[in-house]
Amino acid sequence: MKQQKIYMQAWLDAHGRAKVVNTDKWYLDFANQLLPLVAESYIYGGKDMEEDQKQVALTCALYLEDCVANGGNWRQFIHWHQENYGRYLPFYTLTDEYLPDEINREDVVFLLWAINSPVGDDFDGVENPMDADLLEFADVLYNRLDAAFELAPISDYLATDWLLETELMQKKRMPLPIALPGEKMPANVERFLEASKGEPLLYFDSYDALKFFFVQSLKWEDEEDSLLPDLKEFDNFVVFANPKGLLIGPDVAPYFADKRNPLYNAELAEEADKKAKAAGAEYTTKDYKDILADKDIDAVIICSSTDTHSPISIEAIKAGKHVFCEKPIDHDVDKIKEVIKTLEGTGLKYQVGFNRRFDHNFEAAQRAVVNGKIGAPHIIKITSRDPEPPSAEYVKVSGGMFLDMTIHDFDMVRFLAGCDAEEVYVQAANLVDPEIGKAGDVDTAIITLKMENGALAVIDNSRQAVYGYDQRAEVFGSKGMVAIKNDSDSTAVISNEDGVTGEKPQFFFLERYMDAYGKEMVQFIDAIENDTETPLGVEDGLKPVLMGLAAKKSVEEGRPVKISEIEF
Repeated sequence: MKQQKIYMQAWLDAHGRAKVVNTDKWYLDFANQLLPLVAESYIYGGKDMEEDQKQVALTCALYLEDCVANGGNWRQFIHWHQENYGRYLPFYTLTDEYLPDEINREDVVFLLWAINSPVGDDFDGVENPMDADLLEFADVLYNRLDAAFELAPISDYLATDWLLETELMQKKRMPLPIALPGEKMPANVERFLEASKGEPLLYFDSYDALKFFFVQSLKWEDEEDSLLPDLKEFDNFVVFANPKGLLIGPDVAPYFADKRNPLYNAELAEEADKKAKAAGAEYTTKDYKDILADKDIDAVIICSSTDTHSPISIEAIKAGKHVFCEKPIDHDVDKIKEVIKTLEGTGLKYQVGFNRRFDHNFEAAQRAVVNGKIGAPHIIKITSRDPEPPSAEYVKVSGGMFLDMTIHDFDMVRFLAGCDAEEVYVQAANLVDPEIGKAGDVDTAIITLKMENGALAVIDNSRQAVYGYDQRAEVFGSKGMVAIKNDSDSTAVISNEDGVTGEKPQFFFLERYMDAYGKEMVQFIDAIENDTETPLGVEDGLKPVLMGLAAKKSVEEGRPVKISEIEF
């Protein structure tokens, strides 16, 4: 039988260029060395799989080329995924052994999964990302790639868009809107919600079950051409209702971890539990009440949706648990007061997650103020600008910019000044996204504050800084000034005939404040073990909320607002 071969033209096509460069032959030869290995595998064997075999070998070579050069579409993809989802890859639990600048087993499994689960016209279902055969063959390919890593040449001409188009990664992500009963919606959605009792997701184990739902619940015509006959080839379905209509996902129901989903694959959940335990978790549960009822657990970390922070805090305190609660405790002052009242006299520790206080830059600035290096503070300036705006749907439930975004800056003003604010005045506008304005919020603001120690403070906020996450501060005092700049991935500055350029600020909060998240947790644990005060108590969770409510009132009434005006 004639040996298959990948030709140079296929390699050049993947790179979007016509000219051969000096590294191309090495990588093409490597792809052709992998080809027999792929063809002999259980999952890609057979003559009818020849195109898939070539694609696997070519993809592995492209991946290796990007890893060796520490660039290209692969690096772009994993960093995009990290920025948007807080992890480098979907599906797989990544341990400390995962190195984004090297070859990784999880990368290879994901690439095989992506090849086996194509989107677009070739879509015929989604592969199980934990498939045993997939994992086994990925190990074989990983060993070959790892062995080649030190031998492979560095290419200056990497392929673009071979995994995911750059244009797609640069698009603004918008969460799907949620349909709620009582809202004006298309007839299909209203009937769906009536049948589902308000639930936005339903699961079907066959096309016949889906068709029955179309006819009986959605009142569609019982005619074959009207009932989406192209879906007959699929085995199961998820249907999602949103204000614009219905979305149907074929052959994905086993992967939706929903207690109402009878098709959920328990083996996948069991696998996730095993991985969590391998990472050090002794126990997993989907119900937080199980944790509160466990007498062996001393402390809890509340990082759920904002509307659950105060009620879970109260339940946890009543259960005798120390509490770390992500900001804010609540948007409602009365609910924060209830947490404070419940905590009184218990001796339990309560810490609020204003992580920026633990950032190395802000810590250094505050230390300079406390140690008298700049004298008495006169002017405090904080610049806080996000790299991209949130969706209008998120804005509606976030409490607005002052309670969602600026709340960090309100805490930082208190931290740097060493005292509380007396008065807030805001000038605000919609300059980034008109949809945010339609949702009843602002996206750009200048906030001035009078502090109890006489200092004046200025915060400038924007929901979008196109150059990245802009986090700077300055404290000017009677004896000097301390200022902090943005962190970037490196301090390298390139000077050439085109000009002098440096790196952009790190993209968003996960990169910028990753160390701070760890440090705040260490101090919470230290406070419990040594029976000391937490660095940010429940009162520190209240004060920024009062400042945020005063800021909202200032915008609404067009005047300075004293913090004492906010009812407490």
